[in-house]
Amino acid sequence: MTKLYIDTNIIIDAVENRCNVFGRNIGNPAADLFSEAISCKYYLIVSSWAMEELVGLGKLDSTKMFFLLAKKKILKIASIPCLKH
Repeated sequence: MTKLYIDTNIIIDAVENRCNVFGRNIGNPAADLFSEAISCKYYLIVSSWAMEELVGLGKLDSTKMFFLLAKKKILKIASIPCLKH
């Protein structure tokens, strides 16, 4: 089964049904990823970094529904810290 990494923006796009700077709806395609995952088309990979960003942006509560609906199709991974030069 295909695995898709989703970042913070995709999650927020789906929850807030956002449009891009050109006025094109990007929320519906983002929400479709969750629907397709629930329908067993994909696994969604979410990093611990994305979860931390959602908490920092105050978006964790508003995204819980998406995570609960797709919980069997979400793979959580630990983020690797960036190395400083």
